[in-house]
Amino acid sequence: KPGEADLVLMNIDGNTFKPTEIPEAHRNDVNHGGIISDVDNDGYVDLIPLTESNGLPSYPVKNIGGDEFELSKHPLPKIVTKHWIEDGTAGDLDSDGFDDYVISLQLPSWARGAKFDLKTHVNNHKPLLIIYGDGDFDFSNNRTMRVGKYWFDADTVDSYAETRFKSSGRRYTANNI
Repeated sequence: KPGEADLVLMNIDGNTFKPTEIPEAHRNDVNHGGIISDVDNDGYVDLIPLTESNGLPSYPVKNIGGDEFELSKHPLPKIVTKHWIEDGTAGDLDSDGFDDYVISLQLPSWARGAKFDLKTHVNNHKPLLIIYGDGDFDFSNNRTMRVGKYWFDADTVDSYAETRFKSSGRRYTANNI
């Protein structure tokens, strides 16, 4: 299902807000959160909408002069496109003066393939991607690192699947949660 047009509310002197349209990479995209950050250290807060749409890339939105925006020509790394994104945040992790980005990565069912094994996935998937910022909107050459682990194990998911039913009345299996 499509989402709605992206919208930014610009603070006007701390008294009110002005709705401001921003360019979209995908019309009425479904964004699950996003990141605000001064990507290029120009003093203006830029936006990084995080698309949830299957296989579509996420493009940052550059703030031009404080109240105008333009879509970046470069998407986030392809690893982001291959995953569902649950959340993201920014901060200077390595003290180099540029914001870095931590994005959660969930492997969606459409990307799992026939040989998907939940136990192997839970034990080996690193669900956080760190993208080290370098001051530009081209993320293709940024350092990245995968870290983290799930808070649950495969047995927990198996147990959950046994107690849940689809609307058709069929049980879930651990591999399709």
